[in-house]
Amino acid sequence: LNHNWGNGNAEDVSLFANAGFGVNEDWELYGWAGYQDREAESTGFYRRSSDSAPSPLGTRSTPRNLTEIYPDGFLPTIVGDVTDISGGGGIRGDLAGWDADFSVVYGSNELDYSVVNTLNASLGPTSPTEFDAGALEYDQVVLNANVTRTFDTLLPGTTTVSFGAEFREEGFEITQGEPASYIQGGYRGIPGVNYDPVIGVNVPVGFDINDPSTFPDPFDENFGVGFAGGSQVFAGFTPQSEVDASRDNIGLYADVEWEPNDQTLLSAAVRYEDYSDFGDTITGKITGRYDFTDTVAIRGAVSTGFRAPSLQQQFFTASSTNFIDGVPFEIGTFPATSAAAIALGAQPLDAEESTSFSAGLVFTPQSNLFITIDAFSIDIEDQIFLSENLGGADVDAVLADAGVTGISRIRFFQNGIETETRGVDIVARYDWDLGSLGELGLSGAFNFSEVEVTEVPVNPVLPDLTFFSRNNRLTFEESAPETKLILSADYAWKDATFNARATRYGEVIDPSNNPDNDFAIEAEWIIDASVDFQVTDNVSLGIGVDNVLDQYPVETPSNQNFNGIFPFSARSPFGFAGRFMYARAGFTF
Repeated sequence: LNHNWGNGNAEDVSLFANAGFGVNEDWELYGWAGYQDREAESTGFYRRSSDSAPSPLGTRSTPRNLTEIYPDGFLPTIVGDVTDISGGGGIRGDLAGWDADFSVVYGSNELDYSVVNTLNASLGPTSPTEFDAGALEYDQVVLNANVTRTFDTLLPGTTTVSFGAEFREEGFEITQGEPASYIQGGYRGIPGVNYDPVIGVNVPVGFDINDPSTFPDPFDENFGVGFAGGSQVFAGFTPQSEVDASRDNIGLYADVEWEPNDQTLLSAAVRYEDYSDFGDTITGKITGRYDFTDTVAIRGAVSTGFRAPSLQQQFFTASSTNFIDGVPFEIGTFPATSAAAIALGAQPLDAEESTSFSAGLVFTPQSNLFITIDAFSIDIEDQIFLSENLGGADVDAVLADAGVTGISRIRFFQNGIETETRGVDIVARYDWDLGSLGELGLSGAFNFSEVEVTEVPVNPVLPDLTFFSRNNRLTFEESAPETKLILSADYAWKDATFNARATRYGEVIDPSNNPDNDFAIEAEWIIDASVDFQVTDNVSLGIGVDNVLDQYPVETPSNQNFNGIFPFSARSPFGFAGRFMYARAGFTF
């Protein structure tokens, strides 16, 4: 086996609990806690035996294998151990006529990387084959206070007023891997085995291929060829990659909902936020609904939004092997504020801003039937994107000046694109009460959305070095279906619930910087089904099948499937894993 395709091996353990306790008839204490641990494997590209030598003895200019360790090559594997911890608690009740809720919530996620069945070729034949590559960790604490009250005399009709305050603190850490996972050990190989001996160039004068005593020291930098540093497939996080960043923000918000009569509902909300790293902002939302009759209503909304760059977007640093058009490159992801990124034209990240509009109709011709039709528009300014994998002579010079080694391509997050999204959502549902035969519900949901990139950034330092290419543009515009239709039926009878769902995903495009290599992933129907049984008041059991018909996306064209290694595109909206069967059990107490 020289390549894996599909879902990797994974093991999950999840625990969750929640509880509540009445302090008195007005106040309640509540809380919850969750724990999840997931260990998953993901394999990279096979390193062949011939990858141990440069051309013409082998296939690599920078050898990635050592036949002394893997004579037949190897399939490197990344093992990720993810630990999620969450918990929260609070108290809620009546506070002088207001519904009050005070809470604190904590959550953390830690991803520990290890790389197995691999090596660091630059360490030579004594290289380890397993490495601790480091870890990523994110956590946050949120304190919230909210009060709500409904008034009958504040304005004509009914008025509901809410106020709240929120404090959030976030932290992001990158922990370095063990040194062997990232260092360049300096191994230069064995003449006649790892490279063609050229006397006076890569071997000493007097070299005799039949006399090992004339061989140069394989770690002598004056001879031989350099082997690839770092653990293959995923080099460990370096000391320079280590990050311990944090920030906090304070939010204040107010919401007013006014129902002057049985036909009209209006609401307005405003939120103020102050970030320790991005300053302050005010966003708002106005919504309304008017019922012409008991069966026909209109509704609409307008809102503004603000999203500060995540800590991960600001500080993530790593390198890994990526294949571009079948050629392996060591890709480095750097912060936009790093010396190398700034030299290539990067600007510090800023916040995204958005403006959204929606308008719709609601039809309720009878109590068990409703239909909604909503049109929407979303404009985003200064949207954040991941740049192209930048390379070439100018990039090589910048990386060298910045002291970055072992990297042939660089990328970083940037602001600068503007997008417009226009679309329509249609939802309908009809319910039947069948008496002793149970209850049947039929529903349908249709979405049409079209995304257009209206502005792209220009590199202010190196105009010919493009941050946002055709490939990136089409990823935004064409790699998600413009249409999606979901038809579902659910039937409940006694202690059993049956569900069937058919989803039609519209066509998507798998783009390339070369238009001749674009190809369409055709529209497809996917059918899912499940049944659940309430065995007792506390115990439920269920079974189900996703993708009942075992559908796969259209196959990748032969000139793009890397000799059959990639039979299907990763951009398929319904994946490429085929049928999935499962069983589940639930217990409450």
